Amino acid sequence: MGVMGKKLSSLKCEVRVIEARNVEIKSQASTLFVRFYLSAGHNRKIEVNTRELCQKSENLVWDQSFGLECQGNEAAVEELKQQRVVFELRRRKTASFLRKSSRSEVVGRGEVSWESVFESRGMEMEICSDE
Repeated sequence: MGVMGKKLSSLKCEVRVIEARNVEIKSQASTLFVRFYLSAGHNRKIEVNTRELCQKSENLVWDQSFGLECQGNEAAVEELKQQRVVFELRRRKTASFLRKSSRSEVVGRGEVSWESVFESRGMEMEICSDE
């Protein structure tokens, strides 16, 4: 069983986290990072984190790229178009000597709909038949 004989759509994209601007956090020493969530279908999400930067940095520049490649039938692509990519700017307090890791908290949040990505200039859709 599987997708034999069905038309498959392939999606390849690059998520690039460049920088954060106008961020003012007046608290103890901490690091900042971006976390984003990608839909994996069936109400599941994939969580991806950038590297952590020291909050004291003048410029919060990550300039990190993440490649995404997935394949599914037309119904899966239509379902994806209804989803959003959620981006969170998160802060983690610098770990103390006795406490190795600490939880992070949301500082800012944004969303981008997949539909707007699909409709963006330069987007190409390739449909192939696996027969």
